[in-house]
Amino acid sequence: GVQLHSFCTDKYVADVVLPTVEDGAKRVGRSLRDVAITGGGFIVPETPGKDLDAQIAGLRQRIAFYASTRTYKSVMDVHGWGDVTLELHRLSLQGKWKEMAALITDEMVDAFAVIGPHDALPDLIQKRYGGWASSVTLGLSDAPDDDLKGLIEKIKRIP
Repeated sequence: GVQLHSFCTDKYVADVVLPTVEDGAKRVGRSLRDVAITGGGFIVPETPGKDLDAQIAGLRQRIAFYASTRTYKSVMDVHGWGDVTLELHRLSLQGKWKEMAALITDEMVDAFAVIGPHDALPDLIQKRYGGWASSVTLGLSDAPDDDLKGLIEKIKRIP
């Protein structure tokens, strides 16, 4: 199987990951369906009482951190954002970590993250990962336990 890093997008998975995994599977007499693929990028639940703008600001910072790593430039390149990686890397070398988030556009946030209310997350996750993921990793550590339990049960029912 394959467990994908959080720093990936649908386009990167479709254009790079799936063809590569499929080629590898074919070389050993298998198909893509024989390979378990774990996905799950950045998932941001809209939680009552939490400032969504602050959560998205934190997400921008996290995306900027990963995107500043030149090894991950290939993910950005698929979208035509490779120059942003180079600029982010330059800023990281200067210690300008807070300034880096300003380079992460709304389009980038949408490409890397699933954002929505808890009750909509199962459908949003299905839409984002359902075509290729056999399982999904969730990073929702600050959500209330009851919300997490209900969300996980709904996600388990995704076909």
